[in-house]
Amino acid sequence: MIRRLPVFGLLLCALVVGCTTGSETPGPSATGDGAGANRPATKRLRVGMMPKLVGIDYFNECRKGAEEAAAELGIDLTYDGPSTDKVELQVQMIDEWIALG
Repeated sequence: MIRRLPVFGLLLCALVVGCTTGSETPGPSATGDGAGANRPATKRLRVGMMPKLVGIDYFNECRKGAEEAAAELGIDLTYDGPSTDKVELQVQMIDEWIALG
């Protein structure tokens, strides 16, 4: 169990890095006045949250808290996890999330 914790942490970090995009800080506007009238729309931040298993009371409460925080902060939250505690399933799901962007 303890040996799996670093693997899960690494996968979670990879998910966060893989699902985020570079900074979309716009430069000065076309008129050069700095007002930013022609700025491109910034994308809404998306966060993926994966518990070890779905259906466990503790993780259900974590999900509720994450959903409340996401709504408060204007973040899109994707919450999903495997129905069995197999690392391979987590890796597969993370790969799918990354492929979705």
